[in-house]
Amino acid sequence: MFQRKKILFTGACFGLQLFLELSLWRALRSKASVNSTHSEPQWNLLPFDAEGFFNLDEGYSRKDLKRAYNRLIKQFKPEKFPDEFKKIRAAYELLDQQMRYGTQIERLPISLSEYSWEVTGEEKPGKAHFDRETDPVKSSRIAPLHERLLTELPENLYIELKKLDTKRPYDYFALAVLSDVLSEANGSNFSRWLLEGIQTYPEDTGLMTLLVAYFRNPLPTKTAIRLVKATSKIIQNDRFFFVTEPLWDQLLFRMEFNDFQKLLVECESNLTDHRIHGRLTFYVHLLKPALWKAEVEWIDQAFDFINENFQELSGSLDYDLELLYLIREYINHRDDFLNGDPIREQLDRSIIAFCTRDRDEIDMLIVDCQVKLALGLEPLLETLPCKTNSPYNYVTNLWQMISDEVAERIETENDFPLSREQVLSLKTLLYSLMRKTENSIVGRVMGIAIYIMMLALCTVYLLCSSIIINTVEFVTPISFDDDVFTISYLAAIPCLAAAYFPARWINRKVTLPAWWFLDGRVAEFLYRRIWRRELGLHITQTAIPYSIMFQGMEALHEEHAKSSASSTTECFSHDYALVVFSSAQRFLA
Repeated sequence: MFQRKKILFTGACFGLQLFLELSLWRALRSKASVNSTHSEPQWNLLPFDAEGFFNLDEGYSRKDLKRAYNRLIKQFKPEKFPDEFKKIRAAYELLDQQMRYGTQIERLPISLSEYSWEVTGEEKPGKAHFDRETDPVKSSRIAPLHERLLTELPENLYIELKKLDTKRPYDYFALAVLSDVLSEANGSNFSRWLLEGIQTYPEDTGLMTLLVAYFRNPLPTKTAIRLVKATSKIIQNDRFFFVTEPLWDQLLFRMEFNDFQKLLVECESNLTDHRIHGRLTFYVHLLKPALWKAEVEWIDQAFDFINENFQELSGSLDYDLELLYLIREYINHRDDFLNGDPIREQLDRSIIAFCTRDRDEIDMLIVDCQVKLALGLEPLLETLPCKTNSPYNYVTNLWQMISDEVAERIETENDFPLSREQVLSLKTLLYSLMRKTENSIVGRVMGIAIYIMMLALCTVYLLCSSIIINTVEFVTPISFDDDVFTISYLAAIPCLAAAYFPARWINRKVTLPAWWFLDGRVAEFLYRRIWRRELGLHITQTAIPYSIMFQGMEALHEEHAKSSASSTTECFSHDYALVVFSSAQRFLA
């Protein structure tokens, strides 16, 4: 007996030890995964290998890029790591721009000094071929330029390169850098030398990359205007829009739109490329902020251009187009939506900021607005009343897309697994509200009204049958004579069949619309009286997503389709206040 207890005790100790070791192993593994997730990025890969920096696999999508970007900016927040955040954002914007335009700039080495500036291929007029012996970067007889800078004056090197009759791509790069160091003409020659080099070597990756990166910097308005004009005369193909997009973003908010439009038309007139993919992508990007400044005529022309050439757009722009059409619809109905309400005006300011301001300001404004919405259920229910024919669906769809985009960039979760307790709690609440609706006086009356409506449908059919039978001349009176009764019965059959069509028409045009109107008004009354506030309080307590609650309402509607409360569940799909309120709960954490 004692030996048996000893064995049991030893086994229990071994099991406990095994459990503790497994728990410790899981904890260490979890910690290791967290550390690997938040490991230090490879900063040395920027700015020339953004794909490697974000650790993107081959064939990645814009969603993959955005997911990688959001993961890093959660780790390097702008208020704590401003320099790192700027590098991450610049790399993301460049890659995202490339994906939108379908223009992939060749991945460069980590250092430009390692980049081969040699001209390959057949010699062309004005594009002489140079070998490695005469290349100023690779030459073994002539010291590299960056070494000569240690012993010679930059002014002398600049003059020497400037006097060369035939310049290599590296010469243009060196001239651009030296002119910037010497601050010649307030630094404007940096872009001039790059553009001149691209004009001579239009396929050179290094010069094009430097120009794109330079255009992403804040520039004076006059300089930006001069640069877009000069670029349109040198890059006269569809790639012009990809290269100059950052400059147009700056000019849009600094110029009057009429002047902006004239400048855009002038630059487009210099292009000779028949391809329009770049221009389409540019307009999709430009319209988001331009919708708030441009004239209606220009906006209509831009949308017509996009719609006519929709097939030329890549699938990566589907999200941008959907967002763009929602913004346009909101602007068209904006005055009716605002109506002097303070909460609606706050939503309006946030939507405008999302379209027109810097991303850092956007996140702060949206989060501040969401927190205020999440803490004010009753004012929000009054601001967005529940109506079956409510015109606010475009507003809530737009706000939902904005909320999801901002939520991805901060510490919130859009989707999370529900516990069994949460599911049971929601199910219990819905059944409780269903029973309360059915047991109310209005609910009982509507339960009786359903049978009255079915009786009315049958009555209409019988009346139509009676009228048709009485108007048919050959129908003989029914008697107890078997032959006469048979003839009368057979004659009545086509009359009853013919009555189906007028009865159906009357029911569809009169009886059913009247019932639907009555049922809808009563359902809205019951929903506002019994359901709405209880559902809002449940969202407050559980932070359950609207989509999950909607699925529960649909299941309840299918299960109780013949109940007097079934129409009440349909009102939930039109309750846009709860859509906004549920979305705002994510930002309280």
